[in-house]
Amino acid sequence: MELILIIVLGFLALLGAVISRLVTDEVKAWIPWIIDRAVSMLPKDRRERFAEEWSSHVDEIPGDIGKLAAALGFIVASSVVAGTPVTTRKRIFDIAAGVAALSVLLLSIGVQT
Repeated sequence: MELILIIVLGFLALLGAVISRLVTDEVKAWIPWIIDRAVSMLPKDRRERFAEEWSSHVDEIPGDIGKLAAALGFIVASSVVAGTPVTTRKRIFDIAAGVAALSVLLLSIGVQT
């Protein structure tokens, strides 16, 4: 029983490493796009300032997943600054992120087989 648990945990660790490797390059491409999208939601008089601050903030965060999480937070922050409701946009973004995550998972499974 313990041997099976060790094998399953080893497989999950390997699967996580493969997915991490596949997603890393994609994450690097998404971050500037997410920041640009968040900045475009802001009022015109605040766009330049926030674009510089948010880009420099993301560059200081270690790890690609941490940078992605910070960039995604800027979507919500820009809605708050602009005074627009977040609910519809957030729901659309959540669905898109879920579809992207499922696509990456399915691609990684397809690569292994």
